[in-house]
Amino acid sequence: MELQHSTSGREATTDGKVIEHDPGGLEVTCLRQRLRHLPAPVVDAGLAVALAVANTIGIRVAPGPGARPDAVAYALGLTIAALALVRRRWPLAVLLASAATLQIYVSNYTSTYPAVPLSVALATAWAAGHRRWSLLVAAGRRLLHPGAARLRRLPAVGTEPTAVDPVG
Repeated sequence: MELQHSTSGREATTDGKVIEHDPGGLEVTCLRQRLRHLPAPVVDAGLAVALAVANTIGIRVAPGPGARPDAVAYALGLTIAALALVRRRWPLAVLLASAATLQIYVSNYTSTYPAVPLSVALATAWAAGHRRWSLLVAAGRRLLHPGAARLRRLPAVGTEPTAVDPVG
């Protein structure tokens, strides 16, 4: 017995007889279509986990001056990720809380990549129509980041600046 596929994709021939092929209800769908059928809390939990992993990696490998990351640094990164769980209900509040948490992190620890922790909050706020706030937070991160780095490098109160402590 010899099986030959036809060009239509739904039929096959065996010994000259045409046989209808039944795929058994299996369809090829793209990932985007499959994700649309997931409940919103599942998508949000997946984003929160992905953001937690990305924040943890970003904290671990971040270059720059400042204190080495400790448990508080990782807790701040996980706080930003946890905020993604309520992003649909309060997109602007999540954006502002994420930006404030990131600013606390940056003012106390080695610099991280700000695009990663704020990515979900910025995209959600933008999609929810809070475009001005999204632009303000993104622009504010660029303006505040160098200032926070300068504050970390200031000498302690009562000490004299040295040649390795830039003050400007």
